[in-house]
Amino acid sequence: MRARLSDEALHCLEDAYDLRIRAVVPMRSVTGILTNRGRLIVKRYTPERYVPLARLEALASVRKQLASAGLVPPYLETVSGESFVWLSGHPTTVEPWLRGRQSDFSIREHRRSAAAAVARLHSVRIRIPGMLRLTPSLMQKLSHRLKQASHQVELRGLPGMTDEAWTALRRQAEQQLRALVESGLARQLERDREEDILCHRDLAPHNLLMEEGGIAVLIDFDLAGLDSPLYDLHQMIGHMSYSGVSLKHIYDDVLDAYTMIRPLANAQVEALWQLREFPMLTLRELGDGPKRPSNDQWARLSRRIAYALKTEQCALRGERTQTADGAKKMLYCYHKR
Repeated sequence: MRARLSDEALHCLEDAYDLRIRAVVPMRSVTGILTNRGRLIVKRYTPERYVPLARLEALASVRKQLASAGLVPPYLETVSGESFVWLSGHPTTVEPWLRGRQSDFSIREHRRSAAAAVARLHSVRIRIPGMLRLTPSLMQKLSHRLKQASHQVELRGLPGMTDEAWTALRRQAEQQLRALVESGLARQLERDREEDILCHRDLAPHNLLMEEGGIAVLIDFDLAGLDSPLYDLHQMIGHMSYSGVSLKHIYDDVLDAYTMIRPLANAQVEALWQLREFPMLTLRELGDGPKRPSNDQWARLSRRIAYALKTEQCALRGERTQTADGAKKMLYCYHKR
């Protein structure tokens, strides 16, 4: 379903931003408009995409600061100086429509460019508003993924998995949560949060645009907030795991490109490696699907879950061919650069 704007909404935009709309391009979740002020993206925050007003205001403040650092463009301001406008009772933002295409994590240059973009974001020192400091930690996210997947399995069954495979997966996740706590990861994440680093927290390929020249640009900061840089790195590596590239090559590319811009401590590198034992991909697929899927949805969900499970099993088999010392040695070099 594509996002569409009524004629009334288009007239409201023209008045609010003092522009003239020449063409409208409906997209999946936003609307593109071609205007006398250039190509723009319109994003309405309807109940399905609810974001508290105070958070939108905080995001606008952060976007201005990031724009000053040359990382992202700010929201356009209305003629009255506001960062958003109300369309049909919903707050709506307008921002430049960047040229570029979605990152393809199967391409090495895209992986490295994405990691560099994230490192640049983590390196910027800005004032993070209080509303963006109230973010769930990575440990809370892992625990939530397990609970959410367990609930969905009880509710609708197991597409793409046997009962035995689910039991083994659940035990693996529970064991890894305990192991991560015992390893001191939770303390490391809390120490990281004291550094006041803004993290993107939604690093899917479609939120990393590849511009001409091979530079990756971050878009869609709706989930951004104060966090540990490991949150972003772990999430991005997880998405890259779907690309079919070996985990070793993913780590090589991400950590090399990232630490050329922003160093990581040895404890952070080791923690990032330990996180790979947690079956995040499969739990996410199990937990995010519809509660009462149709036959077609069940078939698609089965394929996605089976692929995620196979991807993680292959990755873990690849990891275990190395000794623990060998893995640490491979990663240790990155924070030494």
